[in-house]
Amino acid sequence: MTPDRIDTASILNFLDAGTFLLAEREHLLQGCVYVERREQGRAYLGLLAVDPATQQSGLGSLLMRGAEDYCRGLGLGFIDIKIVNLRTELTGFYGRRGYIETGTFLSSREHNVSRVLRGLVLRHGKSQRRQVNTG
Repeated sequence: MTPDRIDTASILNFLDAGTFLLAEREHLLQGCVYVERREQGRAYLGLLAVDPATQQSGLGSLLMRGAEDYCRGLGLGFIDIKIVNLRTELTGFYGRRGYIETGTFLSSREHNVSRVLRGLVLRHGKSQRRQVNTG
């Protein structure tokens, strides 16, 4: 059994700082994405999740477009995303939407076993500069 990715206390903390955009069908939650306004015209986007029964239907892309529109509506020009490299398909998913790798980070997550996860920092925004920094 896979441990929960997030708990109730964490969700409440996220709600204090940002917004969850929800996708529902017939009053059932199908997916969500978290958006948080950051400094200097930036947003942080995370916790994109789609019900496994609904994956590959375009709902993840729809949620991403909704989050990007939401950020534009707030006047934010850049979106930062952090992903863990355990899901290699995510780099392609975000890359097809114009996100580029701008760096890496180390994150320690404990789920009965401590391990270090290496992730990518992705960025999307108004700038035409296509710099990739993996240092």
